[in-house]
This record gives sequence, structure tokens and C-alpha cells, in this order.
Amino acid sequence: MNHHCMTGLIVGIMVMTAAAETRASWVQQAGRRRSREITREEALRRDARPDADTRNRLSMRRIRPAEGTGDWNTDPTAIPFMLYQVNERTGLPVHINNDGLDVGSEDLFDELVVYLTSHFAWSFNGQETEYMSKWLRRGGTLLLDDCYNRGSPFVDSVNPEV
Repeated sequence: MNHHCMTGLIVGIMVMTAAAETRASWVQQAGRRRSREITREEALRRDARPDADTRNRLSMRRIRPAEGTGDWNTDPTAIPFMLYQVNERTGLPVHINNDGLDVGSEDLFDELVVYLTSHFAWSFNGQETEYMSKWLRRGGTLLLDDCYNRGSPFVDSVNPEV
């Protein structure tokens, strides 16, 4: 083996060793990370100011369909707690606005991620369908959550509406 190949091999081993040490310390750090539960009141209170600046912050809004059963707010702590955990684990700034979002309004286009959950069937009216279609084609992310976890009237609404 010539001198250049040997030097390259040694440098490669040193880089792999440093990467393994970094990975091990990250894994160890993740294993030591502590989390804590927050109360419902704390989750709802966290950064819930409607006038808060949302630029450069992670956010997700819950959809409040105009038509349907009105069961869109089944767990008001779900989004605040999820964003709280994202902030705690990553340090990324978050904005929590737990008010229901009318997807038939221009407000939809201010959001990157929206979330819809229910126990019952739901549907979008014409305006909501038009705006959701435009928003999704522009790159919006829609998360759907069936509360029953095994199929329900909520799931039956997904195909015709989405």
C-alpha cells in the first residue's frame, strides 16, 4: 500500500471514529432527556395570544368544518402538547393557536399544517372544498385523525371529501 492510500485510510478511520462518538453522544443525550407532562390548563395557556407573531415558528391549526357534527375539538390539549414536545425536544420555536380554523376563509393560506379530527362524519362546503384544494396544491399539509382508531364515520368521510 502506498503512502497516500495509507494516509487516506487513517483519515477515513479517524472521521468514522469521530462520527461514531458524535452519534453515541447524541444517543446518550436522547436517552437522558427528561420530559414532563403538562396540565391541560398549561397546554391551553402556552403562547395562546392571538396577536402573537407566527413568523419563523412552527404552528398547526385545527380545522373547524362549517358542516357536520361539530365534534372537531375532541382533545383541545393535543396540538398544544405536541408543539410543546417539539419545542422541548428540538428547541424550535412554536406558536400555539388552538382556535378552530375556518378553511373557507383566507386564513387557511396563512397556515402550513392543519389538523382535522372527529368521532363523526364531516364534510366541506363548496367554499371550503375550493380553498382546501388550492391550499393542498400549493403545498399545504393536511393531517387527518380518526378518533376511534379502527374506522368510523370519520373515515367514511375521507374519500369523498379529500
